[in-house]
Amino acid sequence: MDEFADLEDELRSDQISADTESIKSLVKSIEYNELEPTIFFKDRNANWNVTKRICFVVLGIVTLPLLGLGLVFIYVAFDNGPFFENCEIVEAKVYLAEQNLVIDYRIADDKIIKLQCLSVTTRSYIKHSMISHEDSEYRSKTLHQYHLVTDEHELALLSYESQESLEIRTRINKLISKFAEMANIKISRYGLSKDF
Repeated sequence: MDEFADLEDELRSDQISADTESIKSLVKSIEYNELEPTIFFKDRNANWNVTKRICFVVLGIVTLPLLGLGLVFIYVAFDNGPFFENCEIVEAKVYLAEQNLVIDYRIADDKIIKLQCLSVTTRSYIKHSMISHEDSEYRSKTLHQYHLVTDEHELALLSYESQESLEIRTRINKLISKFAEMANIKISRYGLSKDF
C-alpha cells in the first residue's frame, strides 16, 4: 500500500483544476477577441430567447409520439441557457498553434457550459474513419469522421457524409490537411466499416 497515494491524487486533481482554469482563460480570451485561434474548425453563434424556447417545447410535445423525437426538441429548448432569459450561445472548436491545443467549447453568454481540450504532441495523429450505412430509402452512404488522437484520448474534429456537396467535402478535407501540416501530424486512414 502506497502511503503517499492520497497526496499524489490530491496533487493530480489540483493540476487538473489549474489546467482547466487556464483553458477557461484561453476560451475567454478567444471570445473577447484578445486571442486569435490559428484554425476555426467550427464557429456558430445563436441567439436564444423565451419565444424560441417555447416554440421548441411545443414542437417537442407535438412530435413526442414519433419515436420520442419530441424529447430532442424539449432537451434543446432547456439546454441553451436559462429558459426565461435571452442569451447568446457560442459553439466553437479551435486550434491554438502556440499552445498546441485543440479546444471544443460552448458558452451561454459568459458561462462556459461545455469544455473539451486535447493537446497536440509528437504522439498525436488524425484518425480518418469511414462508416458505411443505409438511409431509410436503402441508399448506401458513407460517413467520414476525423478525430484528433493523443495517447488514449480522442477529440472529434469534423465529419461529412459522402452525398454532401463537393464544396463542403473539399473545404473539410483542406481544413484537415492544413491542420495536419501546421501541427506536423499524420492522417491515418481506417478501413470502411459497415453499420446497417
